[in-house]
Amino acid sequence: MEIKEDCSRGLLLFQLAIKIAIIGGGPAGLRAAEVAAAGGAGVSVFDAKRSVGRKFLVAGRGGLNLTPSESSDQFVTRYTGSDQPANLWASLLADFDSEALRRWAFDLGIETFVATSGRVYPSEMKAAPLLRRWLIRLREAGIQFAMCHKWVDLQRSGSGWRLAFKGTSKNRAF
Repeated sequence: MEIKEDCSRGLLLFQLAIKIAIIGGGPAGLRAAEVAAAGGAGVSVFDAKRSVGRKFLVAGRGGLNLTPSESSDQFVTRYTGSDQPANLWASLLADFDSEALRRWAFDLGIETFVATSGRVYPSEMKAAPLLRRWLIRLREAGIQFAMCHKWVDLQRSGSGWRLAFKGTSKNRAF
């Protein structure tokens, strides 16, 4: 395993020669795919629907509030709680705070602005352009997409795993 730093995104990346299956093509699944592929993993995203990012597009009807625009110290308080280990969320969110998200969008060619509410929105107030450009980036990174694959089972298979999907006899090994 090789470890390198991606200075353009402020991330510590692990170079892994492994295959990763991500179940669900929502924003969290797409971001996980992006980070894993940047680390050298072969990534396949499986989604039960015909296309990814459907809820993302629905959220975009209201302008697509991407993130609050606030200091990292204030932002992390939205996630912390008395039942959480001290500094857990601060360390998890350190590499992708609201400014990093704005840079990420800018790298996709999407301008953002901070509204009077303190929330960050795409200047176009639409989700579709951002999602289209993000999917282009993901495909260029070699990420594979399998639509209409509703995951139903995970089985141990030798040293790996097999995923089973509803409505198809094709199981996928990982």
